[in-house]
Amino acid sequence: MHQLKRAAATAGEDAGETLSKASQSLTRAATALTAEARERSAELAKSATKEVKEHPVATAAAIATAAAALVGLVIAARKAKAD
Repeated sequence: MHQLKRAAATAGEDAGETLSKASQSLTRAATALTAEARERSAELAKSATKEVKEHPVATAAAIATAAAALVGLVIAARKAKAD
């Protein structure tokens, strides 16, 4: 019976250590993912800014089209709700 208690205590310690290591690995992975996302978003913002500067008319047209689509969706939703 004593050996069973000792085995259970050892297993518990091993599980705690394994959980701790997994937690540390997860923290490192999350930190790396955050850094990568920050870099990619900065690159995307620079690219978008460049496109807007190079093609201002096309950008304005795209914004107007998106706005018109949103207005259309709102109107359709209100009509559907009224029915």
